[in-house]
Amino acid sequence: MTKISTLGEFGLIAEIKSRFSGTNLPQGWQGIGDDCAVIPKDENSSWLISTDMFLA
Repeated sequence: MTKISTLGEFGLIAEIKSRFSGTNLPQGWQGIGDDCAVIPKDENSSWLISTDMFLA
């Protein structure tokens, strides 16, 4: 098992992307990125969800 500290932030993002690359997202959804997920709330608005962490 690889430690997150070995991967780094962008390595972790690439690893997660590779595991979900074949996933078909519903219309209006945005896949994993560096900063934020976009999830439709209703027909006229969306939630923007973000998290960040510091690995030492």
